[in-house]
Amino acid sequence: MDDNIAHCSYEAGTLEDPSIPPPDDMWTRTVDPRSAPDEVVDIAIDFVKGVPVKLTAGGKTYTDSLELFIALNEIGRKAGIGRIDIVEVSYKFSHLVFHPLGRTISVVVYDYLQRTILTNTLRIANICSRTVSSD
Repeated sequence: MDDNIAHCSYEAGTLEDPSIPPPDDMWTRTVDPRSAPDEVVDIAIDFVKGVPVKLTAGGKTYTDSLELFIALNEIGRKAGIGRIDIVEVSYKFSHLVFHPLGRTISVVVYDYLQRTILTNTLRIANICSRTVSSD
């Protein structure tokens, strides 16, 4: 087991057989997503150059990077976010289990922003080029 603030991961042992799912007690950082509360948690994350610099959640604002990360981990823990079960095929099968709670939330939000902004920018560029070329 590798357990630190960024993630908790496991390999070997019961995970040697990739056809067997990881045991429930291996997920120490999150509640089971099927048991997580069915409620919306509103969060706002500000990014500067791809790095989360501000989190607003539950009426609190976090700007210290460590506090922000800890808060995202707690949000992820309660909601069952960040469970990753991977079977790698290389020279041998590797079955890995990760819990990157806070990273999962910030990466998904940032990815969504990039896709939304880039899509809208490309749409505007397309509209402009059609307008210019049709004149």
